[in-house]
Amino acid sequence: MRVEPAISSPDLEGESQRPLRGTKLLVHDYGGYSFPLELSRELARRGVVVNHLFVNFLKIARTNFEDNANDPPNLKIRSVRMNPHYNRRKYVFPLRFWMNLGYAMRLMREVIRQDPDLVLSADAPTEIQFPLCLLCSLRGIVFANWVQDFFSLAVKRLLSSKSRLVCLVIGDLYGAADRWIVRRSAVSIVISDKFASLIDSWRLPRVSHVTIPNWAPVEKFPAGSKNNSWGNRHDLASRFVFLYSGTLGLKHNPSLFLDLARHFEGDAGVEIVVVAEGAGAEWLTTQSALQKRPNLRVLPYQPAEELPEVLASADVLMAVLEKVAGDFSVPSKVLTYFCAQRAILLAVPLENLASRTVLDHQMGLVSEPDNPAGFIENARRLYDDAKLREGMGARARRYAEENFRIEMVADKFERALGLPSRAASP
Repeated sequence: MRVEPAISSPDLEGESQRPLRGTKLLVHDYGGYSFPLELSRELARRGVVVNHLFVNFLKIARTNFEDNANDPPNLKIRSVRMNPHYNRRKYVFPLRFWMNLGYAMRLMREVIRQDPDLVLSADAPTEIQFPLCLLCSLRGIVFANWVQDFFSLAVKRLLSSKSRLVCLVIGDLYGAADRWIVRRSAVSIVISDKFASLIDSWRLPRVSHVTIPNWAPVEKFPAGSKNNSWGNRHDLASRFVFLYSGTLGLKHNPSLFLDLARHFEGDAGVEIVVVAEGAGAEWLTTQSALQKRPNLRVLPYQPAEELPEVLASADVLMAVLEKVAGDFSVPSKVLTYFCAQRAILLAVPLENLASRTVLDHQMGLVSEPDNPAGFIENARRLYDDAKLREGMGARARRYAEENFRIEMVADKFERALGLPSRAASP
């Protein structure tokens, strides 16, 4: 028999009751982001026994996952091995699928070994999340589904250029699996109301979900000076810098950075810097060389401890997202940008949560991703108006300080995860 969560509609406005104290919690963060690790550290400080697992496929981790001297003894941080060829082969769908399945097997062995009361799993593809949820159900472990994306939507986008029949069949299989995960989860924590509405449209019986937006570790990313060691090392302190930092993959449009470089090619004081890896970064490197764009520089991922100075070296921070991914994907890099106290330039669908937040709080300028002229016009406006940039940056930092406090975020998770310490076997 499946045990339902203690509260079917969590009241995130009430006071935290610290319901998880003493609970053995396993947090699985497939994406390797800094904000789930910050959550694990805060919950551990509150008395939860936390094992934080992350995948190790990134060449350089997005954050520092080594044990911190200030960490409480009830927090353990460790990686789960991914196929060493993952980064090179992940754009071939069948190979990516099998590599993820292999990872899922290693992850489940770790769950069996640790035998937690509760598993909170984030950002994992369906072929990982499904068997993990099934294992928890069979062993009576409470499973919380932290939804960063429904991968059935991503699979349909990825296969849309292939056979229509293949796209429909595989997409429907993934969709059925995603719905099963939601149905079997004690609670689904979604990052935007778009996901909540999608779950509601499925009309699944006895389903609990709550919206908790993503955040960034505001204390880890202080508003730094443009004149810093990383910027000086790359000769950027005296230049006007448009900067992008993060993955540049299939749901991004790197050609916009070429357009921007072309627009400013006559101004030696402007540089477009892209700190990224992925298929888009490789394409951009090749095209920049072919088109002879000396004012466009593509750099690999930088060490995590240098990321605050990387962002501080910018005058304007950029993010791009294709329209097909725009309804649901929320670029986490934009949340980190808020902390950096810089104006933000987005080529992201206007209905996207990141776009709405930037516009509602006047933190930057936004154009649709299929409107390169609008992107260039907004970039030019930010370049020409220092007062506008300063005001936008200040509002972005203020938004981060008011909304990203980990104590407030952890209170929401404690209320959402206020579940029985052990579920009954199905």
